[in-house]
Amino acid sequence: MNRNRLRTVIPAMALTAFAQTALFASRQPTAQVYKYNPVRIVGGGFITGFVAHPLQNGLFYVRTDIGGAYRWDNVNRIWVPLTDVVSPDNWNLLGTASIAIDPTDPKKLYLAQGTYVESWAGLGAIFKSVDQGNDFTQVNLPFQLGANEDGRFSGERLAVVPWSPKVLYLGTPANGLWSSADYGSTWSQVNSFPVNGPTNNDKVGIFWVAFGSKLPNVSYGTIYVGVSDPTTGFYQSMDNGATWQAIAGQPSGNGSVPTNGALSSNGILYATYSSSSGPNSAGNGQVWKYDKAAKIWTNITPSNYDGTAPQYYGFAKVSVDPQNPNTVMVSTLDRYYPGDEIYRSTNAGATWKPLGAEPNSASNSTHDVSLSPWVLFGGSTLGDNMGNWMGAMVIDPFNSNHFLYGTGGTAFTTGNLEMVDSGGTVNFTIGAWGIEQTAVQALISPPSGAHLLSAVGDDGAFRHDNFAVSPPQGQFYVPQINTNTSIDFAQNNPNLIARVGWPTYAQTLCGGYSTDQGNTWTVFNNISGCTNGPGMIAIAADGSNLVWAPTGGQISYSTDFGQTWTASTGLPSSIGIVVSDRINPKTFYSFDQSTGIFYVTTDGAHTFVAGQSGFGTYSFAQLSVAPGAEGDVWLSLKWNGLWHSANSGTSFSELSMPVWPDSIGFGMPKAGSTYPAVYLLGILNWGLPTQIFRSDNGGANWIRINDDRHQYGNPTWVLGDPRIYGRVYIGTNGRGILYGDIAK
Repeated sequence: MNRNRLRTVIPAMALTAFAQTALFASRQPTAQVYKYNPVRIVGGGFITGFVAHPLQNGLFYVRTDIGGAYRWDNVNRIWVPLTDVVSPDNWNLLGTASIAIDPTDPKKLYLAQGTYVESWAGLGAIFKSVDQGNDFTQVNLPFQLGANEDGRFSGERLAVVPWSPKVLYLGTPANGLWSSADYGSTWSQVNSFPVNGPTNNDKVGIFWVAFGSKLPNVSYGTIYVGVSDPTTGFYQSMDNGATWQAIAGQPSGNGSVPTNGALSSNGILYATYSSSSGPNSAGNGQVWKYDKAAKIWTNITPSNYDGTAPQYYGFAKVSVDPQNPNTVMVSTLDRYYPGDEIYRSTNAGATWKPLGAEPNSASNSTHDVSLSPWVLFGGSTLGDNMGNWMGAMVIDPFNSNHFLYGTGGTAFTTGNLEMVDSGGTVNFTIGAWGIEQTAVQALISPPSGAHLLSAVGDDGAFRHDNFAVSPPQGQFYVPQINTNTSIDFAQNNPNLIARVGWPTYAQTLCGGYSTDQGNTWTVFNNISGCTNGPGMIAIAADGSNLVWAPTGGQISYSTDFGQTWTASTGLPSSIGIVVSDRINPKTFYSFDQSTGIFYVTTDGAHTFVAGQSGFGTYSFAQLSVAPGAEGDVWLSLKWNGLWHSANSGTSFSELSMPVWPDSIGFGMPKAGSTYPAVYLLGILNWGLPTQIFRSDNGGANWIRINDDRHQYGNPTWVLGDPRIYGRVYIGTNGRGILYGDIAK
């Protein structure tokens, strides 16, 4: 079980508000202890950085763009999540923009947290730990950080000064260079640094801070800073940060910006370049090295597979072997043919050897993906050679054969890296065990068959028969929909399921159905507008009818399993919300978030009729239907309470709690009760935080079922299991799927 705790450093001006919040403590509901575990998919999102500690063998950290940071447990061979303490109300702090270790003390760890540099996102924070991330103190920052912005794989931008470990530097996307002289507790801008705002019209800014060995006759070394700028990308300070100079002779004027930097133990600076900060639209790739002693820059870019200079792809990451300063590795970026590549040099970039498969040649590596079969996307091999978006790499400082690299969806590891140097084969396996970084779009738990099926962003939809392993059949890949937006089942025929989503790449079909709960699929013909927004799909209780509500078109129904669609009447287009009654196969419900009007049909979606109105307008509303009784409808309005109807929406009544529901779901009733257990993600009373609850009496009373160590940053879905009392499923935006059971 994750032991993380988070203590916030609260400014004096905020104490009054904090004390006021404490007054609501007496209004907190009772709590029940739950045990949470992952529903494993393994990986699922962009791995943006690895950090290895030079003093402790096996101590690695990894960061992700929206799913936080992890520490490698070298005994149990699993990545341990460190940032599950982030609350839903502070969800923007889940993304880890940078990781810094104290090179003199393996116990100390610093995380730069903040996901977006946008007007609607919150400010960033530093999480500091003296026990390798088991416990954190949060230090709030006066600016934003961008763990999920362009250039998010660059860095590290947060770093501890090795000759004075109480001093840290932090490069920001739009606010220049900052430093702390008290172990990260307080921060101030480095006014002497020449870049104090945004660069190159992007949200990358200062992306890299690193330190050279000590200079002669002084107690400090050179400080290097990388900036996302096509004219001046690298600066140095040789007087411990008092003054800064652009490194002379650096590449400029070629339309490229630096994307990464690395220092070798013998003082050589290596840098990668691309026409954009990436990870998208990268081109004009280059790799350079700078010999500080000779003050010479040298272009060491690996040649294209046909011997020409790279033009249509970039370079993302450069790493140097800590034990062998002449051993350098670089990764390509957006090289769509013949796939992204990792190049390795053992002579400081004079010559390079690919690890993957170049045209007309065999690959120098193999990839065992049995821990995550979904990464094949229905194929037999990795579709883009080594993977894509390879912005994270690290060579083990204690073992030059041990190497990890990250992709846009997972991580790979090997223990025989040096085989490639002698013409052998490098054997990679999935290195993401413990990392769950999917963005969940929908969850269903049928009354028979698999206990859970999921629809997620980017990676597809899954049937979960065994939560302890990634589904061995991989994701559903007919039709090819990477981001599935909705999935449903027929209440009286749970083997019949349907799903819709965004077509993948050159594909055009938005949905399909299965009669064996996902083992085989038949595709739909498209409904008008689905490629502009696939929306939601609903199945009649007896499976006789499908109703599709695309956000880009008109709600329509089909009685021939999606081969033809007929537009419904009586309601506007682009609503995007539809659910089925769990008893009456002719009844479906919809809600228009733009007008606050509830709609119902009792003729199989031929015609909808407006019901109760006056709910207001919302950017997020959820309709849910409880099983067991006809017309039992719940309407969750994010800023206007939780509403319940027992008569198919003819009238609704508002529950006295909660005031801010995000999601509700239903599960097996408690013994002695006939009404389903209700699960809630939301706020019960003003002044209380967003939490997860269960009600055993139809919402009259609530029990909190998560705790402060298990908040998961950005949960988006809750759902109960109809066959296991107390079982709750939590879908998150960045931390995958969790399931919780009452602790025994």
